[in-house]
Amino acid sequence: MIPLLAQGGFHEEMGNPGTRHNAAMLAEPQDTAADLHFSLAGIRVRVSAWFWLAAALIGWNVCQSFSRGDQRALLQFLALWVGAVFV
Repeated sequence: MIPLLAQGGFHEEMGNPGTRHNAAMLAEPQDTAADLHFSLAGIRVRVSAWFWLAAALIGWNVCQSFSRGDQRALLQFLALWVGAVFV
């Protein structure tokens, strides 16, 4: 059977948009103290703490190669990396 788009843009095979199965995939992370909250052009923005962790882990090897063993330089490069990923 070819899946047809149901009302709301979901495939029939996926069920109703409010089902637990779909809600689990689209749920946003809980608020934490490490979240960044601000407003941009009247739109509320929240950057999750998981973003900061993921950005640091993705850039770790690149920053480590640039720092050449200097821990202070590693932290500086990592801060620049995370800032660049954020922008």
